[in-house]
Amino acid sequence: MLITPKRLSDLFRARSEHGCHPVVRRRQEHPKPRYSNGSNLLGPLSEGSPMKNTPNYYDDLHKHLKDPKNALDYLNACLEDDERVFLLALRHVAEAHGGLRKLAQKSRLNREHLFRMLSKRGNPRLETIRQLADVFGWRMAFVPKGSSKLRRAA
Repeated sequence: MLITPKRLSDLFRARSEHGCHPVVRRRQEHPKPRYSNGSNLLGPLSEGSPMKNTPNYYDDLHKHLKDPKNALDYLNACLEDDERVFLLALRHVAEAHGGLRKLAQKSRLNREHLFRMLSKRGNPRLETIRQLADVFGWRMAFVPKGSSKLRRAA
């Protein structure tokens, strides 16, 4: 039998007939399962689902960027947008062509510097971008606005 306190301060001093404090909650002897274990959380999207084999965006992009012409078109389009977008695009092209570690070895740049340089907050020098273009076999050029093709310099 529980002792009911008359004042709040008696609540902390009171004990039950079992010697247990009344505020302490007893454990349930047979608790009911309240949450699922997550095994069937996705339902139809689980193992046998056809949606499981959908290609990842980056995997598809890297497969597309392995072709040098597609990589150049992608970089030129991103360069027209924003310099941060261009740096991320250059990183995607590098990852498609063997990864940043391999690119750092070929360009003789520090790997950590290359990772930082090709991030959203990267701030590369023109010389490092020229080194990377040289590794890929490209050259940088200025083209008049509105021109769709590059012209060879005379």
